[in-house]
Amino acid sequence: MAHFIADTCIACGACVGECPTGAISEGDPIYVIDPETCIDCGACADACPVDAIFPADRLGERDQIFIEINAAYYRDNADVSSGWTDVVYPVIPRLPRDLRVAIVGTGPSGGYALRTAPSVACTET
Repeated sequence: MAHFIADTCIACGACVGECPTGAISEGDPIYVIDPETCIDCGACADACPVDAIFPADRLGERDQIFIEINAAYYRDNADVSSGWTDVVYPVIPRLPRDLRVAIVGTGPSGGYALRTAPSVACTET
């Protein structure tokens, strides 16, 4: 379920920088949220100074029209897209099997590295 911006929006843009997926665009006259991109985190609603952003199930009967207004903006303006792009993670190369590594330290990171190593001989010094 996505969040939607209602008519009480003052077009201040406070919500735009808070959206982790870039799902908010400047519509006319209010800002709009792309329902296909919104991950329903609520960060935009927290940032809105006039409480104009709601999840769909919290919109009142009078405000249900804003679900369609927000969706229609992206449907009718093909040149406008949200800022979301799929994340492409790099391929992490495998280390050679005969490589020897020393883990220095006893913190959580050292313990995790030791536990996930393929074959490790433990030596205390």
